[in-house]
Amino acid sequence: MVKVPFLVGSGRRGALVFSDWYHLYEEFFPARSAQITFLASRLPLSCHTSESTTVLDVACGTGAYSRALAMLGVRVTSIDIDLKMLDHASHIAAAEFGSGGPGAGFAPPTFVLADMADLVAATQRRKFHLVFCIGNSLTLGSKTEAPDRTTLEKRVGAMSQSVMPDGRLVLQTVNFDRILPRLREQGEIRMPILHSVSRDASLERFYRWRGNGTVEFLTSVRVAGIPLDDRPRSTLLTPVKAEELSRLVSATGLTVDAMSGDFAGEPLWTPASPATILTATMPRVGSGNHASH
Repeated sequence: MVKVPFLVGSGRRGALVFSDWYHLYEEFFPARSAQITFLASRLPLSCHTSESTTVLDVACGTGAYSRALAMLGVRVTSIDIDLKMLDHASHIAAAEFGSGGPGAGFAPPTFVLADMADLVAATQRRKFHLVFCIGNSLTLGSKTEAPDRTTLEKRVGAMSQSVMPDGRLVLQTVNFDRILPRLREQGEIRMPILHSVSRDASLERFYRWRGNGTVEFLTSVRVAGIPLDDRPRSTLLTPVKAEELSRLVSATGLTVDAMSGDFAGEPLWTPASPATILTATMPRVGSGNHASH
């Protein structure tokens, strides 16, 4: 197997809601072609997929999208706060990028253990052609604490600082404009059950309104019909609507290019879209609307 770079950054780290079933994570959340195509198409037009092209995957989980993009020939750095997830990610990458694997001949991702708010130092202040954070990770906190607005600003600011001029930032969250009214009215919303790709496993997800501006995200995994835990796993999050997400990004000096509602068939965001996907560009230095960091 090929040796996969694994770095440990400074600052906070921990285990999140998916940590204890890291081995099942890609059964429920495999890398999907629509997302891969979307991300690859957001690389700057002047930037070809080559070893000189750099990508930063923030909150990478077990690295499915990192591996998929690395197999396009770009250099990928992948950051996550969860050691179990990253350790599993490095083992998968070692096999896939080794001799005879689908990624043989390409450079594997470099995995970095660090919190997204600390990614600037953890990546040694490198700049990337594309920085992305998908899967609602931006809004997630811990079992006991949701991220406050200052934390959200730090997270978005750190990602923005890592985008090189003409580079792009892609952020995706649940469309909170769509679900918050229902959540406040009903108190709880259950999402469609996800079934594993190849195993007899299922994942139940639901959101619960807490009444203080935060939301409890709960998950329950069953294998062969048997729950893995006595009770659902809980993580607190702070909902971020589309307008606020745009403000957070614009405040860092990036130009918001588009708000999409889906990775595949819904290019324009509406309040009824299933997701909120923001794409922004870092202006060139001297273009007149670049904020210093």
